[in-house]
Amino acid sequence: MNQSEPNIYEQYIAYLKTTQTNRSSRSVKSEAFSSEYNLNGIHFEQSSKQTEKFEKHRILPEHAGEMYVSSNILYLTFQEHKLAHFYRYLSFQDKGDLIAYKLMSGQTEEGRQLMSSYAGKIGGVISGKKNKAQNKLFFNKLWQKEFGYKDAGKRNVSTGFLASLNDKISKENPSLRKRAVKLGAKARIEKQKKSLSGLFDSKKRVQRKGNLVRWGIVINGVCLPFKKLSSDFIDYYIEYGNPFKK
Repeated sequence: MNQSEPNIYEQYIAYLKTTQTNRSSRSVKSEAFSSEYNLNGIHFEQSSKQTEKFEKHRILPEHAGEMYVSSNILYLTFQEHKLAHFYRYLSFQDKGDLIAYKLMSGQTEEGRQLMSSYAGKIGGVISGKKNKAQNKLFFNKLWQKEFGYKDAGKRNVSTGFLASLNDKISKENPSLRKRAVKLGAKARIEKQKKSLSGLFDSKKRVQRKGNLVRWGIVINGVCLPFKKLSSDFIDYYIEYGNPFKK
């Protein structure tokens, strides 16, 4: 065999690279199967659908010191993954691949998925406790504020989901809506009390702006409505009060 020719593993990897379109660890492979047959002159048709999750495979494996980086990853079905380790063992005689192949040969795809799910749940609990102790990610208020709105919160606002949900609650259960408004107002007032903001601000900024919006301001005997005031004047008025008041 010519030394420049790719071995069976390299050939298999080259083929697998052509299958990667729309594959990821979150996507699944679905195949529809159908069969037809006759029994005592009666025609039967059967159909079923098989769904298979993709697994990450490192072209250069972990036992060779390689990492999960995009250039080193392929997304494979369970059978493709098992075969990849077998071909690599045939090509390089690496015991790590033989061990991986034998372990996978003793598993079913369903059993492997259940094992992965169970391991993920255990890891999730441990990570959650660690993040809580270190005040990280979901347990960090700044992180919640930024990513909560950036992701689902932003979608809910931009798609109008929150508005439609409010309308639905108001229509179907007005008493619940009324109670929610009261609880929200009570919580907001308590928060303002503690932070000395809003209605409890010593400079009374909220009250000043409210009065300005409602009544406008009298300058040299002329009443100017809020919408005709400049933003600079409004900011000054809210912060320092009426500059024309003696």
